[in-house]
Amino acid sequence: MCFTATGCPDYEPDSSSAWVRYSPDRETAEVGCHGSSVGQTWQLVCRAGDWTGYVDNCSPLGTSTAHQLLQPVDLSPSIHGVQ
Repeated sequence: MCFTATGCPDYEPDSSSAWVRYSPDRETAEVGCHGSSVGQTWQLVCRAGDWTGYVDNCSPLGTSTAHQLLQPVDLSPSIHGVQ
């Protein structure tokens, strides 16, 4: 018997000033800054086990400061079991 994990791992923002909310199917994630007066958010899409999309960095005050392009990185672990 073989098991393989699918989907994307939890997205870890670069700042503790950011929050992440996942869609029910975990195929998309919305990222935003705590305390952002403009309420700007960014969308990530799970493709082949990797989060892809654009995310701004959040400063400690909750303002975005720089663009970040997420390059696909294989973070999805595979679980294999033999019976």
